[in-house]
Amino acid sequence: MTDKQMDQLTYRVSTNLKYYLSKSGKLARQAETEVGVTESQVSNYLAGRRLPNLQNTIRLCKFLNIKLQQLLEDPDNRKPVTADDGDDKYKDYEMYKFIAESLSYRDFQRYKKDYESQRK
Repeated sequence: MTDKQMDQLTYRVSTNLKYYLSKSGKLARQAETEVGVTESQVSNYLAGRRLPNLQNTIRLCKFLNIKLQQLLEDPDNRKPVTADDGDDKYKDYEMYKFIAESLSYRDFQRYKKDYESQRK
């Protein structure tokens, strides 16, 4: 992943975390206790200084009751997620690409299986 792509991904995650945190009415400090991350980690995610690891990303999505796709989508072109979104086999391409680039193949397959089982 290039530096530019990493910057774009960090921007997306940070902006979407702020948006969905606000939309859910939950507080950042609730994420600390319910997701199991530190105050410093949450602050870094929201400020765009760091990306959460995959495990924390999935936990944050569960905490905010959103799909991973929503966290990674372009915030400037945010679209509402509908029930029909589950039928689009290509929609998770970006998420899988991100995971594949940051994990070994074996870990990727394990996380892909876990993620798909959570969607059902």
